Amino acid sequence: MEIAKRLDDDPAIPTPESISLCYSRYAPIITAKAALNTVAECFGLENFKLPKQRSRRERKEVIKFLTKEEIDYMVLKLPDHLSLMVQLMFETGLRLSEFINLKKENINIKENYVKGTGKGLKPFKEHFGENTSEKLKQWISFMDDMEYPFHYPDVIHHNKKFWRELKLECKKIGMENIHPHRIRHCIQEEAEILTVNGWKNRRDLKIGDTIYSYNLDKDQIENDVILEKYSYFVDEPLNHIKNNYIDYKVTDEHNLVLNYSVERQLKYKRWDEQKGINLIKLSKIKKTGGLRVVKHKLSSYKPEGYSIGLAKAGLLGWVLTDGCISKKQRYSKSKENIGKKIRIKEGNPTITLSQSLTANKKKCDLIDNLFEKSGLKYTAHIQNPKINDFNGNMFRMKNWRLSRENTDWVFEWINKDKTPKWKLLSLKGEELKILFNCMILADGSRGTEFTSQSEKHIEFLATLTLMLDKRIKVSYGIHNFTKNTKRRTYISNRNESQIFIKKIKKVRYKGFVWCPKTNNNTFLCRCNDTYFITGNSLGHSLRADHGFDLMEIKEKLRHKSIQTTQIYATATREEVEHKMKKVYKQVETEED
Repeated sequence: MEIAKRLDDDPAIPTPESISLCYSRYAPIITAKAALNTVAECFGLENFKLPKQRSRRERKEVIKFLTKEEIDYMVLKLPDHLSLMVQLMFETGLRLSEFINLKKENINIKENYVKGTGKGLKPFKEHFGENTSEKLKQWISFMDDMEYPFHYPDVIHHNKKFWRELKLECKKIGMENIHPHRIRHCIQEEAEILTVNGWKNRRDLKIGDTIYSYNLDKDQIENDVILEKYSYFVDEPLNHIKNNYIDYKVTDEHNLVLNYSVERQLKYKRWDEQKGINLIKLSKIKKTGGLRVVKHKLSSYKPEGYSIGLAKAGLLGWVLTDGCISKKQRYSKSKENIGKKIRIKEGNPTITLSQSLTANKKKCDLIDNLFEKSGLKYTAHIQNPKINDFNGNMFRMKNWRLSRENTDWVFEWINKDKTPKWKLLSLKGEELKILFNCMILADGSRGTEFTSQSEKHIEFLATLTLMLDKRIKVSYGIHNFTKNTKRRTYISNRNESQIFIKKIKKVRYKGFVWCPKTNNNTFLCRCNDTYFITGNSLGHSLRADHGFDLMEIKEKLRHKSIQTTQIYATATREEVEHKMKKVYKQVETEED
């Protein structure tokens, strides 16, 4: 009706241009295209096609996030309460609902952090700067009688109220189409850390989480704990380390896990001195003279862990790849429950393994051996001979079946959709090794390529290589016939990758960098589909008990680079204040 009224208001006969204009205005209405096509047919506009609307994915790609300069401009020009809200959302990266529903008791002014429960019932704890803390303290004292400091009085939908008010006020200062989501997405972080519950980014990590780290003294992977988590905003060039196995950006002061050698000479003799695996800053390795070969540590071995037996670990590998989990569900007899008869599900589904006895006799013998050593009750059956439709040859299949009574232990480690649980990583090294080998035997090619196209299986196998002294390369391409994305996963028995210091490029970066603090000063990292081991940076020394924001210290000390400021962040509060007093005296002298 609204579209018809719009066309009736114009006395002229509709033209392709006027119909297209109307469609662009009413595109969100699902019936707009059909109605306008009918109008075009009525007025004899043949071969007329309405412009194609961008898909949701295309619309997402053109979203422009706010820059640090735009945020600073908003904080400066907006009214005080909106200025504070924008600044706090930017520094903490909270979602709109998480921010609006912050309680007064969850805001810690002394230690400069907010906490609460976010999306997916995940707890969060995010820090903010000292400048924001002063403004927040004044705002809370002003809203002393309200449990939720950022709620609007006499309003039901606080999110919508804030959005509309922000949009109107930003329009007054010359900024169009401002949405709270754009403020939050100024924080762009790609690196993820391996925890006992899988890969997590900065938003999902919290202090006290158990992760996996690399012990340099023992040369092994072991469990560790996140002691602190720090992040800060930078607007400066970062070092981009990239090859087939590594792809991430770091500051000059970031500690890398490297194995390098330097050239030595005595009289007429020359040799390479091996330095072994060390945590060393990138800025220091660049200044090292006589540098020969530099290798980045990618993986190690995890010897300790939970044990279920080698045979069961091997069977889990076969179930993940070549197994078939029944979708049929058995029910027990009906039972009376509050006067109604209900059917109760009984047990887990059955699991079946199949292999060609003709083509893969050795694999069949291996599976038989695993079943016998596991002590599980199973049934094995060899099918009658069949003829292959492709080549006309005769073949026989062998099937193994685990009944419902014997599959409970399997579903402690594997989901019913045949995807692995991250709990599998807690197994000890020798069991992880046989699990890996059985996955490669089932869905591998010559032991060097994993042919499965399942994202979950590739992700798990790549994570597994971090704990088995291997390295992995995942590449993507387009299939020539199906035009679908095809994944190629290559594995090699090496735990290092050579990097060339001279080829490390400086890349301009504007955003947040972050780093956790662990006992071993290392962690397992994933970034841009590459998996490797890296270390803590000097950024972990920015402790909350200092009470200073890193960027504020940089400005007050008049440092040109954030790396210089990081050195002062390691000092005590008294040492930093002493340095500031010297700077202030110098400024006063220059002004006089």
